[in-house]
This record gives sequence, C-alpha cells and structure tokens, in this order.
Amino acid sequence: KDAIANLNKNCIHAGMFPKEYGKLIHRAQEVRLGGDYADYYEATVEEAAAQIAFAREFLSSASAFCDKRIRNERTHEGGTA
Repeated sequence: KDAIANLNKNCIHAGMFPKEYGKLIHRAQEVRLGGDYADYYEATVEEAAAQIAFAREFLSSASAFCDKRIRNERTHEGGTA
C-alpha cells in the first residue's frame, strides 16, 4: 500500500506518468485484494486481460522513463549516451 501511495505522490502527481495510471493501479490493487481476501472472488477473463494490458503498458512506460533518465544523467556527467 505504501508503494502505491509513494508512486502516486512521487511519480504520477509529479507528472512522470499519466494521471490515468493512478486510477488503473488503484483498480489493480482492488482486484488483487478481492482475490486475496474475499470469500469468493473470480476475476473475469476481461478483467484479467485489462490488468495484463495495463501492466505491459506501465512496464513499457517505466522502462522508457528510466532509460531516458539514465541517458540524461550520463549526458550531464560528460559521458556518452
């Protein structure tokens, strides 16, 4: 839970990622908690597919962000990008 709060505070609200990601991450957490703690919870194929699609999109965005940040740091340090 703290990881999600920190991601929202430090990355999404700071503009590093689209605000929609915050909503989608919150929804993913709700689905996970439902699966873990509800007496009976079964995600639909559509819910699972949507979660997987968002996870792939988020991973791609996070990877691109990190790559860009690393290139910028190398450039500022006088290295090659």
